[in-house]
Amino acid sequence: MGSDEDGQEPATKRQKTTGRRKAACQTCSLRKVKCDNARPACFSCQSTSTTCMYLNEPEEETWTLNRVVEVLGGQISEIAQKLETIAPTKLACSNGSGAHHSGSDSAPTNANVDVNMPFHGVPAFEQHLEPSRDFSHIPPHKTTADEVLTWPIFEAAFPPNYLIDAHLGYRLSTGGVFDDDIEVDNTILAISNNVAPLDEQRIPALVDRFLENVHTKNPILDVEALVRKSREYASRGIGWDSYSCLLLMACALGIVAKPFGSELQALDVSIDRARQIVAPSREKEQADYCFVQASRRLGGLRPSILAAQCNFFAGVYLMYTLRPMLSWQYFNQASITYQLYLKMNGRLSEDGTVLMNRPLQTPSRSSRITRLEQRLYWSCFKSEAEFRIELPLPQTEIAEYGFPNLFPSPPSPPAADHQPAPNHAASLTETGASSSIILIPSMLSPEQEDEVKMHAKLLCNEEESWYYYLTEVALRRIGNRVINTFFRRDRSEWMNIEPYLDVAIEFEAQVSTWQTNLPPAMQKYETNSTIRAPRIASPGGAEAGFVVQELSWATENRLLEMRHWLYQPFLYYLVHARPELPPSMRLRHDSLPQALASPSNMDNHEQNTFWTLIARAIDCNLAILDTRTIPHRHHGLWFDLRNTICSSLILLAVVKSGYLKLIPGGWQTLVGNASIALRSSDTNPCSDSNFHTAGVTRPNLQGRFGKVLRQLEIWSHESPDMIRAREVLEMLVREVMQTG
Repeated sequence: MGSDEDGQEPATKRQKTTGRRKAACQTCSLRKVKCDNARPACFSCQSTSTTCMYLNEPEEETWTLNRVVEVLGGQISEIAQKLETIAPTKLACSNGSGAHHSGSDSAPTNANVDVNMPFHGVPAFEQHLEPSRDFSHIPPHKTTADEVLTWPIFEAAFPPNYLIDAHLGYRLSTGGVFDDDIEVDNTILAISNNVAPLDEQRIPALVDRFLENVHTKNPILDVEALVRKSREYASRGIGWDSYSCLLLMACALGIVAKPFGSELQALDVSIDRARQIVAPSREKEQADYCFVQASRRLGGLRPSILAAQCNFFAGVYLMYTLRPMLSWQYFNQASITYQLYLKMNGRLSEDGTVLMNRPLQTPSRSSRITRLEQRLYWSCFKSEAEFRIELPLPQTEIAEYGFPNLFPSPPSPPAADHQPAPNHAASLTETGASSSIILIPSMLSPEQEDEVKMHAKLLCNEEESWYYYLTEVALRRIGNRVINTFFRRDRSEWMNIEPYLDVAIEFEAQVSTWQTNLPPAMQKYETNSTIRAPRIASPGGAEAGFVVQELSWATENRLLEMRHWLYQPFLYYLVHARPELPPSMRLRHDSLPQALASPSNMDNHEQNTFWTLIARAIDCNLAILDTRTIPHRHHGLWFDLRNTICSSLILLAVVKSGYLKLIPGGWQTLVGNASIALRSSDTNPCSDSNFHTAGVTRPNLQGRFGKVLRQLEIWSHESPDMIRAREVLEMLVREVMQTG
């Protein structure tokens, strides 16, 4: 296994074992076409104007953050150009496929949807091709588990927003209306009187944990200033100024955030013990205390960079503790605060373009502030987009802004930013009464300042953190395009699936090529039935640390999520159109249901493409159940849980429609050796009674569904929607196993 430590060595080995012929370029390999191995570009890539890359050739250039920005920007532009050239060519064919539908946009209610039903208008990717803003306005709540529950295959058994209505305030007990007379919880957090105040001597250590475990995913702070202030405030005490607010937020996150892998023992112990591992009660109470104290200072801050940062990390803390709706309030406020700051400082043009070249104070200070503004923009925008995908929430004006840079600027060399002062270094802080930045002398000696700089550099894993952050920005752009391509309009359009095939293949090829050619620090986290660490070695040859492992794992989660969106329309078509398998597949799957629709109008090439996408879609959803069920508390935990629920429901829909044998391993891989009998006392899932009070024996599931249910149960005491999700999955598994 030692050779796996180096991300380049496996490729070298493959080259030696296939010496009889040259390997195809990456694009031809993905498209399963013959490659003539021409250099610098093969004939196939030249004819389609595609970037030609060979994986087995040695990397000659040294990757730097600036080079990463350049490469990612070029690949994003190429993807956008490809999509804009493909869509018009498909427009003519789709226009003739059926009459325009003038009725409602609602989906068909009959589970046996007619495969030959007319195509309702022009596909979304043909009608909504605005090249600007990278499709920043994404359709809300179209890709989620709640939406899948309303698919016709589930026969209207669940109302809209059934899984998330606990967060939206929708009360079934009052007849399905909002009840203003009943307050479930009208406070942000309930703090016990027994919680001791924060020992201010702990502030530097907690800030270090925050920077190591949290800030690496959203590097939007001045790290040196935060480390410096943590030491100063540990000596003089927490006050009521804005930096006290930020330090308390950092301490709250430093308490709840743990290194990646430290919670893996929760996989093999009882549920009660697992909950204590992932959420020690005393620690969580102390973290909530710090958060409440920070929140009391937050309301008095004027619009400024620091105020936006405080609101942003308040939202991050609430996502760590599985309070998504409260979190949304703070992320929304962070965006609004940031927008007000830009407007008050003349950083917006009349057409909404962010002005990044307006000098502020000294050149070095202006450069640092500009980079903070860039990071805040992307982090605020990404957070709003993530919420809008899962919840029916509005977007702020930030989606309207035109940002001049494809990516935020990486940190400059230290000499460009840190001009040593004769005696005392200046520190970045501000008052609560002004939005301007005020420089005050540091309380640290020059020797301590040098130590702070070195400590901050070693603590933050800056290079790995920025590789991840730039990758996240790139994936957010691509992901928004995927969602706008397939989810802008009603899902009934997916019943004419042919126009979507080529666009999906292009998306898939571009994302795969882009992913394969990332620098080593961004290479994917490997997953099979067992979760393994990434094959990344540090410059000194040692194994990758937990920070790199977590960042690589998070990148893999994002890539799986994007593929999940990409494949969902094709699985919907499979489940509801029930196309007949081609002869080659029928030989391997001879016991599929008899009630299949007649063959569609796809030609042989389209059928091969469709079934290839189906196979990859099923593999993707199975991989999600492996990768995103690690019991690790992090910013995206709630999104992980939601994604595993959605993938589970889609796989159940595939089984329910009669395609169990398309799932590698069948029921064994999904539920293990579980045998479930549906009892006569089972009730309607939408009733007020929970499963544990309805006299229903809970199934002892194993396999991938067992892992999902265990995760939901571990976190259900913190997020009430996970209780309902677990009950729905258990009920559907019993139902499908009994009828299957």
